[in-house]
Parts: sequence; C-alpha cells; structure tokens
Amino acid sequence: MTHLPSAIVVVDPNKEKIAISEAKKLNIPVIALTDTNCNPDDINLLVPGNDDAIRSIRLFASKVSAAYNDGNEIFEKTLKTQKSAASLEKKSEADRGEKDPKVVV
Repeated sequence: MTHLPSAIVVVDPNKEKIAISEAKKLNIPVIALTDTNCNPDDINLLVPGNDDAIRSIRLFASKVSAAYNDGNEIFEKTLKTQKSAASLEKKSEADRGEKDPKVVV
C-alpha cells in the first residue's frame, strides 16, 4: 500500500480484533457489521446485523460497495468540473491579456 486507507470495513469485530486495534492506533475509522456478541467501543460506524449469516454478509458487502462506487463517481465528476472550471479561468485570463495589453509609460 502506498498510503493509509480512509476507512476499513469489518464483518465480524470479534474475529478481526487485531485489524481494529491497528486501525485505532492509526486513527482509521472502522465500519463494522456487528452482532449482539460484539463490543462496539472501538467501532466508528456500527451496522447491526447477523455477522454469521452469508446472506447478511452479502447484503452488507453489496451496499458498502455500491456506496463506495456512488461516492467515487460523485468525486470524479466534481474533480472533472473543478479542472474544467480552472482551465476556463486560465483561458479567459489569457484572452483578457491579449485584448487589453498593458500600457507602459
């Protein structure tokens, strides 16, 4: 990995105690699907659910994946808009410079 992740997603906090403790040390938020037998103290975003059932895990993983993809798409659109706005601003500054040359007396 070239940089730290923005967050980690965990399905069973009881089985992933080491990952959660490492994330806590590095101030990385933890998103976790937790059952009633889990300790929610070290989890930043708690999603209640059955962490043993495969259907529950599939649903959780698909929703997390869809949310990531939606957020990434919005981020890319915003970045593209900002880049095009910056290039238009530079172009307009260049056009103004050609039309209104500075007069030196």
